[in-house]
Amino acid sequence: RGYAYYAENRVRYLCLDGMKGYALVEGTEPYDVEFVYSDGMIYALTCSCYCVGNCKHEVAAIAAAARNARPH
Repeated sequence: RGYAYYAENRVRYLCLDGMKGYALVEGTEPYDVEFVYSDGMIYALTCSCYCVGNCKHEVAAIAAAARNARPH
């Protein structure tokens, strides 16, 4: 479902600032996703939703960050 959120353009905002990443993903309500981006890897994800472990909002943010971090 996370990739479906990405494909449906539910990632409303994405910011990559050096090693820090932030995304706003629209679910039942807007959720904040924060992560670290370094050497092409994304890790240390956190989401403001209630889920424990990785959630669909994090997957959507990862997909958006990966797409935007690639050279065009």
